[in-house]
Amino acid sequence: MKLLITTLTMMFISFGANAISVENLYKQCKPFQNNGFAYEGLSEKQKWDAVLCQNILNNIALRGTSNCYILNSERKDGNISDRQFKRLASILANSPAHGNSLVVSFLQYAEVNPNNWKTRVPVVSYWFLSENFPCKLKE
Repeated sequence: MKLLITTLTMMFISFGANAISVENLYKQCKPFQNNGFAYEGLSEKQKWDAVLCQNILNNIALRGTSNCYILNSERKDGNISDRQFKRLASILANSPAHGNSLVVSFLQYAEVNPNNWKTRVPVVSYWFLSENFPCKLKE
């Protein structure tokens, strides 16, 4: 039952991934990084924030990975050129990105770009996903 409730909670939380600002996600992720990416030693709120941080970033990264797969399929089928692939992949897609490296990539972007803290996270995902985890053209 506990697993079911947790699973349902994570599914519903992921629906809000498009609405969170860079500032809010940064505030959720930073204590987790400061604690060495460990849950032990975090308050209950910080633990929940760490789970939200990972879930939101993973969902955005998975969308980019799916886009990479689709773009590669379209390229293979001849529906888009190499040039079109490169342009679209650079803004819409990424290779798989997981775990702590994904969180670190986002936090580094947020720290260097405080002028974008009011922006929604998916809008700036290019800067911390596509650049650091580029979608590769598969032959």
